[in-house]
Amino acid sequence: MLDRVDERRVEAAWLALGMARGELPPENMSEQEIFAELAARGIHWDLPTMNLVSRIERAIVRLELNSQAEFVSLLNTLQVQLESGDPDPRVITLLGEALLALARARGLPDKLGLPAKLEIINQRIADSSARHRGDSPTR
Repeated sequence: MLDRVDERRVEAAWLALGMARGELPPENMSEQEIFAELAARGIHWDLPTMNLVSRIERAIVRLELNSQAEFVSLLNTLQVQLESGDPDPRVITLLGEALLALARARGLPDKLGLPAKLEIINQRIADSSARHRGDSPTR
């Protein structure tokens, strides 16, 4: 069974595929078929990276912070960039920096490991962007 975040992601993929086709895809398409069709149309989703963003969001929500909505807003914006299928590494980096600045401003404990997780996201997006441009990924 898909959790709420996964259902949102599949719904967004389904709608993205519809926009790529100029029509909505059949409702009986499986998640794998939707993602394969998106990839065939040049819309590349990095599911492990999207899942990492979802895990960060769930960890922040579990903290029940008064400022939770501020964090969720930034994470949703990050997720939308990933769902675009062609996220700009500069935008991803800036959103990550904004998230870290907010964490510092709100006194969020570093036990979540945000800097390391955001570095993983930045590296994956940079590598993915390089692959789609035909460059060699940085490592």
